[in-house]
Amino acid sequence: MCLAMREWIEKELWGEGFFRPERVGPQAVLYAATFSGPLVGLLIDGYQTQAPWRMDELFDRLRPVAERHSCSWIYITDPDDALSNFEWELPYDPSWFNRHRLGVFEDSPSAQGGMCHLVLAFHDHRGVIDFAFHPNHSFEILFYGDAERLAEIREFV
Repeated sequence: MCLAMREWIEKELWGEGFFRPERVGPQAVLYAATFSGPLVGLLIDGYQTQAPWRMDELFDRLRPVAERHSCSWIYITDPDDALSNFEWELPYDPSWFNRHRLGVFEDSPSAQGGMCHLVLAFHDHRGVIDFAFHPNHSFEILFYGDAERLAEIREFV
């Protein structure tokens, strides 16, 4: 198990005090929704979205990619959207690869309503999947990285 992503992220994906995932590669939107109200409604039943799947199904679809490549979970907050804080890193655990992982947005929100990023970071540094949450505004799942990894993800999503 490799838990050394913090150094790479803070060195390569940080700029002017903020998390900058676009530095690993171009962005591809896997899912995007704007909303007002509790996040739980969005996560359980796709509230006000056009996604062809529910959140649990999305995690099931991403599982083959996560299991094929070594990766870690990273949690980053942007208190008051003024700067980014690296909160923690956890190893990928197949038993916790489901929508319940997104509970971190409710359990450990960013101070003063800022952005939160739950990031699945690949140890080969070829990409990250950013579950980006802005309270009472938007939830997006974004991939940043190389075209080959994106093509692999697109096979499943």
